[in-house]
Amino acid sequence: MTIRLEVPRAVTPESITATIPAGITFKAAVNTLVEADNSTADFKAGCSNALLQTKVRGGTLRATDTSELIKQLGHRLISPTHILRLHVKKDEKAGIYEIACVP
Repeated sequence: MTIRLEVPRAVTPESITATIPAGITFKAAVNTLVEADNSTADFKAGCSNALLQTKVRGGTLRATDTSELIKQLGHRLISPTHILRLHVKKDEKAGIYEIACVP
């Protein structure tokens, strides 16, 4: 499974783009995004196993940084059981994205 990250020169130098393959789980998509940033994901409160295994719609995402890409994934869940807000915070020193799932 591959998620491609690129910095599009024609769009905005401050943005990154990720192409998410169809059928990937929310957890796998997040892990792949943070690994591309040489980091790891720490899923916090509210991120149930059922939610982490929910599939996301494939397609192209564009945002200012990896945290914003992760937040966009919350809007791409296939058959979510509830509306999800994601709080994403990166600990720069540790290289860890802390992800809280808020129903």
